[in-house]
Amino acid sequence: MKKQYQNINSVTLHLFFITAIIITLLSSFLLTFLYGKLDHPSLIDASIVVPWTRKALQPEPQERFVFLTLALMIPIISFLTGLVVFRGINKRHNAARKCMNLSAPIGLLRDHVGVNQRQITMAECLAGIPVLATTVLLYFPFIGYNFSRALVTNHRLPSEQPERVLMMTLLFAIGWCLWKYSRIGHFNTVRLARVGVMVSWVILGITVLLQICAWRIRSELSMTQAWDWYAHADGIFYPVSQVMAGKTLLVDLPSMYGLFPEFLRPVFKLTGFSIFKFTALCAILQMLSLGSVYWVVHCCVRDSMIRIASGFVLIMVTFGTVVWLIGMPDPYYQYWPIRFFWPAVAILFFYHYSNKPTSWRALAVSMVGVIGTLWNMDSGLTIVVAFAGVLVAKWVVLWSADRHAYRNARRQIRNVLLGHAVTFVIAGFSMFVYLFMKVDGPIHWDWLVGSQQLLYGLGLYMLPMPLYPSPWMSLLGIYLIALIVAVRSWAVNPHAKHADLLSFLSLLGLGLFVYYQGRSHHLNLIAVCWPSLVLIALLADRVLSAVRAGVLSKQYLILPIAGLSVLFFCGFPLLLSLDKLGRQIMTTYEHRNIPADDVVNDELSFIRGHSTPGDKCVILSLRQGLYFAAAGLVSPISGPGLAEMFLKSDRDALLDKLVQNRYPCIFVGSGSSAVPALGIDPRMILQDYDVAASNQYDTMSYLRPRQQSCMGQT
Repeated sequence: MKKQYQNINSVTLHLFFITAIIITLLSSFLLTFLYGKLDHPSLIDASIVVPWTRKALQPEPQERFVFLTLALMIPIISFLTGLVVFRGINKRHNAARKCMNLSAPIGLLRDHVGVNQRQITMAECLAGIPVLATTVLLYFPFIGYNFSRALVTNHRLPSEQPERVLMMTLLFAIGWCLWKYSRIGHFNTVRLARVGVMVSWVILGITVLLQICAWRIRSELSMTQAWDWYAHADGIFYPVSQVMAGKTLLVDLPSMYGLFPEFLRPVFKLTGFSIFKFTALCAILQMLSLGSVYWVVHCCVRDSMIRIASGFVLIMVTFGTVVWLIGMPDPYYQYWPIRFFWPAVAILFFYHYSNKPTSWRALAVSMVGVIGTLWNMDSGLTIVVAFAGVLVAKWVVLWSADRHAYRNARRQIRNVLLGHAVTFVIAGFSMFVYLFMKVDGPIHWDWLVGSQQLLYGLGLYMLPMPLYPSPWMSLLGIYLIALIVAVRSWAVNPHAKHADLLSFLSLLGLGLFVYYQGRSHHLNLIAVCWPSLVLIALLADRVLSAVRAGVLSKQYLILPIAGLSVLFFCGFPLLLSLDKLGRQIMTTYEHRNIPADDVVNDELSFIRGHSTPGDKCVILSLRQGLYFAAAGLVSPISGPGLAEMFLKSDRDALLDKLVQNRYPCIFVGSGSSAVPALGIDPRMILQDYDVAASNQYDTMSYLRPRQQSCMGQT
């Protein structure tokens, strides 16, 4: 009877999921139609941004409206209706179990569920239909997806056959699941369980070290003229270098990627600051964050192959591994680890809280969320919202289950939720008090969310989500089905610990997915997909264990087979590239003292030759922040760095300060090092300065005031 109940319950789950998908599609069409009927004011004024970025303005108001509405509506509706549906099934099952004779369960199932014995048998035979439909919906969008240059060019080479790789991983997953289902596989797994755990950690550790040593740790000799240095790395190093020079964020300059430089300041005060030390710290944060996520996988997943596959997948989709494999070695520190670290750590803290929900552990999760929000608002706020969402959902589950029996549990959750809000307010207030006490000057509150308003609000560098079958649909589907599984578990047992973790991962992943919704590029999809892959591992392991235990029918093996196939497919390129990582390590070691780019090395040497660390100099060149960090200089001008200069008002303010004030030294890039955001050659407006020297390649000029300028104004 238990197996019949589980099959009926599981069939209902998959039918519920398919229904939710249909409702989501219909709602998207309806919301699109309603949005078109509304009057909309002018969304953007292109004149507010510098001319060279105006072509990158691609606002997505309709897509954003539809997505955010559905992202808020569908989880709430699925949670409430799922709780009613699954609790009703559970009540009927409990009523059947109360009967003493063997024939009573079938009779009660017939009376309460509305089926007879023949229909129950038929339902078991046909249970594979909704399961197959769910699998197809989640698996089909991966067909044709490829980890190659096609992610950037959108053009697949004739030699690339991702369908063959996907089929190969599918066959391997089928073989593994059938072997696990067999008696031999069961005995061998029990015997080798401890060895499998050790092997999985060793593989993870070695692979992470290979990745870090190959290309994640860099120095000033690694800098080149490539776009990833001046477009990505520069926006990270400029605020860090200026904070280390004594400036304060939100007072002297903004930081597009959050207040993390203020948190790193005490660390670099102890160790000293350089490009190498910053990247080394990022490597440490990488090991800690990946270890946090994998520890949860290790604790929740019993199958050794799923553990190993999960480790490879986590390394593959995080910290820019895919980008490096396709020939674009961009560490992209603003996501790895800046945006990734605290959500990854939050999973570990929440896992421990769900196992033993004490007030101190709840406070730890709240502190992770608050620090993560101040560190980087984009990803940190998802932790705060996800934790609050799970707490509210858990309170509703307990309230609807038994108002009297779970009174103390509801009171505890209410206190945790209140403490979560208070912690957020107090910690945020303390951070801003620290900023007030650090300097005497007004705080520019608009800088706190300025980048979000510019990028997400105005649509700068945005890309629309593809409407053809794409893996992003599978990601959202995984979050939805994981949430439904959590609701079903709560309906049976309001204190189900795995349901807490599934719901938290679903909400966290959905929040991080907003990053992709804004700029829907393949590489951004890979960056935000890691929570869904963790959910695939957890769900595949649970279904595989249930089938082996006889709780679910054999046709449910199709679910872990599809999940394992996706994990193998995502981790397979990394497995084939381990030798490439080894060769890159040798190359990196052999060239450790050789400049990667003669022009960049000459510009840095030129700046150092005409300044000393601590000097207040203006640098108007590409790689501005990197040069400030390497040379130890201080910018005498407040405001955003050149890598973050998108607004015309910021550019005009910078040019006005250059004209109105006199600075002791100015370095101006020209030719390949000129700054497009400025729109002009700064030397044209610096009439009171003489060109004192130029570098060997004539890409950098050193300007001094014509009059004696010991006391340069700031």
